[in-house]
Amino acid sequence: MRVIRVPNVAADFRVPPGWPAPTNAWIRANAFWNPPEGWVPLDHLRPAPTGWKYWRPNPTWNRMSARLFGRVNALRRVGDWLVIVWIVLLIVRLSLPPLAALNVLSITCALAALACLIIAEGLRARQTRSAMKRIASVALEEREKRLVRNYQKYLLEAP
Repeated sequence: MRVIRVPNVAADFRVPPGWPAPTNAWIRANAFWNPPEGWVPLDHLRPAPTGWKYWRPNPTWNRMSARLFGRVNALRRVGDWLVIVWIVLLIVRLSLPPLAALNVLSITCALAALACLIIAEGLRARQTRSAMKRIASVALEEREKRLVRNYQKYLLEAP
């Protein structure tokens, strides 16, 4: 599977097996558009496999969607701080005689940090999928409008 990254496009295009690589201009014009089942760019090609994911978020997506993940990032920061507290508690545990309360607190911090990080990543993945679906819907509308405009322009310019 080939993946094509175009500068300043927030997702990489995943080229279906056997398809030619699209141009950067095509990717920019059709970013986030998901072709309907059975669609092919050229008549002699096979359609993409059923359920093919054409777009994959890339680092540009992460920068552009930072506001979308405000709460998720806050939860991630809580998890990061809990990891720091856990490390400090480990150091303290090594320098003091065994204390049951310190052990319980250390384990609690470790588990809470792990929970925060797992939940944050799950929420990020879910929000990304949801946002990608909304963007794909807008991309489809915009593509259809562009095709209609181009066809109307063609008709006006035809002899």
